[in-house]
Amino acid sequence: MGTDAIERKIREAAFMLFVKKGIRGTDIDDIAVNAGISRKVILTYFANKDHILECCVNGEIEAYRQHITVHLNAPENTVEKLAAIYQYGFNLAPVFHPIFMFSLQKYYPGILDACRRFEDELFETHIRQVIAEGVKSGQFKADLNTALVIHLQHVCFNALFQQFNKLAVEFGKEKVSGQCVWQLVSALRSGL
Repeated sequence: MGTDAIERKIREAAFMLFVKKGIRGTDIDDIAVNAGISRKVILTYFANKDHILECCVNGEIEAYRQHITVHLNAPENTVEKLAAIYQYGFNLAPVFHPIFMFSLQKYYPGILDACRRFEDELFETHIRQVIAEGVKSGQFKADLNTALVIHLQHVCFNALFQQFNKLAVEFGKEKVSGQCVWQLVSALRSGL
């Protein structure tokens, strides 16, 4: 197994535990058992648990960026691009649930800042780009107040994201995810 594969295995095992047991409830020994790798090996790749957590979150952010890039460069129409970008975000909701985010806020503010910077990038750069394409292609109204729409999309996305897990228990993850995406995209198409 190569270096990249071992690192990935450690990150995946750790992230699963961070989500399942909580960040504070997970230690290096738990990660070692879950990954099937010794503590000593883990510590040759990562300085400590905090470093592993940082790499896990940065890995999720980078995966989302790659997903966005694929869709920004795809021949899809703007509505399909927005739906794909939002869908990926809602697929992360069970991972970045409120308790996980609270732990980041309380104990790992630097990692939370990285999440918030990416969220700003998502809306202010990527969603803005897709909306501009939609206006240019005539899919969205030419007089669309882009700044207001982006702000509203951001607020709505956050509200839906925070309630996602509660709604998913009652209605099912796929149904809630699809409905959340539809709400955001249809609001934009109606020409807010």
